[in-house]
Amino acid sequence: MSAFEVLSKFGTLALVRFTAALALFVAVQLVRLPLLGAAWLLEFVMRVIDAHLSNLLGSRPATPPRRRRRTRRASSWTMRPSPAARPPVTPWPAGPADTGNRG
Repeated sequence: MSAFEVLSKFGTLALVRFTAALALFVAVQLVRLPLLGAAWLLEFVMRVIDAHLSNLLGSRPATPPRRRRRTRRASSWTMRPSPAARPPVTPWPAGPADTGNRG
């Protein structure tokens, strides 16, 4: 179906909408290509850095880890006040809408 047939059958608006949709698709694909290239470049650089670091860390002789003394540290759980030191919870005062008759 040619453009002239579409124009005579569906009208100018349909042809303009189709052309705009096609132009938008092409624009999105053209914007996507540089972003894809940047992602590939970033992946390559990360692989090179990873391989370099793996070779550096893998070439050292293995030494046993040092044992550290376990020390007890104060945490928020141990620093909590005792329940007796907390103020008592008071109930809400009865307002004018609260008559107590909930029939």
